[in-house]
Amino acid sequence: MGQHVNLNINVSGALETTLLGPAKRGKDYELYSLGYSPICVNEVEESLKFYPYKVIANELIHGLRFGFKLQYSGSRLPVNANNSKSVTIHADLVREKINKEITLGRMAGPFDHPPLPTLRISPIFLAEKKNGDHCLIHNRSYPLNNSVNDFIDENYCSVQYSGIDDAVRLVQNIGIVRKLSKSDVKSAFRLLRVSPSDFDQLGFISDGKYYFDRCLKKVFKKFLTALHWVMELISGN
Repeated sequence: MGQHVNLNINVSGALETTLLGPAKRGKDYELYSLGYSPICVNEVEESLKFYPYKVIANELIHGLRFGFKLQYSGSRLPVNANNSKSVTIHADLVREKINKEITLGRMAGPFDHPPLPTLRISPIFLAEKKNGDHCLIHNRSYPLNNSVNDFIDENYCSVQYSGIDDAVRLVQNIGIVRKLSKSDVKSAFRLLRVSPSDFDQLGFISDGKYYFDRCLKKVFKKFLTALHWVMELISGN
């Protein structure tokens, strides 16, 4: 008889794998392990101790520890999709970017066969930046009306950036004698780890091999709002 795998979500939300029969326990654990994030959860928890929105604070801490659920409400069936021509044209660059993400612990792969029975494949493509560099995009909005994103509430993952009006308002509030600074968080959209229970919705194919994402920007809005609150608390503004 073949080997069976039981997947159980425990009360903490972490995915456990219980193998029946002669199993490669280490390999299976690696498949369902969380992606890498440099965020120090204990520091975040301490900073949010007095955050007024306790439910959101608890949700963030839980997600940072065990991975954030996508809040995906669609079916879980294997789906295939073709990549953009840009992936073929810039094949070497695509390999380089995928290998970098794997090295950083934010993607899993390559696999010769679908590593998960319900793995959904969404297309990837390269988008050119203003500086001439390219960004690898995993298009989870394809196909229209039946994509991964179509079954995730926009209110859960949308992001609204601060504009020039916000900067002007800040200057007006704190006065001209203060100093302003700007910082950029590298790969900010890749800092939040996904719950292993949703890995099956994040698949893609490259060079005939299967991969899936382990870090995404979902719930980034809540994380940014909490981070903004912490920065205001620290700065006293």
